[in-house]
Amino acid sequence: MLTDQQLKAAILKAKAEVRDIAIKDTGKTRGLEFRASYAGTASFAFTYTKDGKRKRFNLGRYRPGFGLSEARQEAERLRIRLRDGVDPVLERDGALAAQRQAEAERKAREEAERSRVTLDQLADEYFAGTDQRDVYRMKYRLNLAPSLGKVIASEIRRSDIQRVVDAVKSRGANVEAHRVFELIRAMLRWGIPRDYVKSEPWKGVTLPKGSEPRERVLTSAEVRWLWTATEQWHGDLNSQRIVRL
Repeated sequence: MLTDQQLKAAILKAKAEVRDIAIKDTGKTRGLEFRASYAGTASFAFTYTKDGKRKRFNLGRYRPGFGLSEARQEAERLRIRLRDGVDPVLERDGALAAQRQAEAERKAREEAERSRVTLDQLADEYFAGTDQRDVYRMKYRLNLAPSLGKVIASEIRRSDIQRVVDAVKSRGANVEAHRVFELIRAMLRWGIPRDYVKSEPWKGVTLPKGSEPRERVLTSAEVRWLWTATEQWHGDLNSQRIVRL
């Protein structure tokens, strides 16, 4: 019959002899086995024979809160299950399989819910984490929300984006059309790693010519000329400061 002193001695011996040591709880709990490894770990197991096959059910590591007494109780519980015709290993594996199945179904439900997020819902999350969110939100509300806000984000097509861009262009706002396109592209890109969007519907959208805003930096000579010219604006200091900035 195993004792706590034997368990501790087995752990020390396994380390010293650099080998695993297994001890059975002979005379007390049939099938209970204690195993100490040369790495310093130790655990309990319940071993039994079922349908001519030798099987092993790991009970857990030897640790505070799970010692010899607790292992004996668990082994006895499994012996009762075995006597009732239940194979503990198959029962455990079945429970694990059911748990994995339930987890897979939960993830599938969550993914399905994410794939049904509307562009309005995606926008709420997107704007919450961006700078200048009021400016972008206003641009979204004016140009995108009216026609695409209630559309499922994952179902937005290239033609939907093209219609929005064309609608802005029809107002003579070519630069704004480009900015609106950049906004929805950024939003949908943001949604891809979050499983809100599955494709890249912005690809292939035709933008109006000359829609890209020009960016130019003044040369040193031009800056000097501008500075000198504003000095002639006598009495209009505010205008001087605005232009110089």
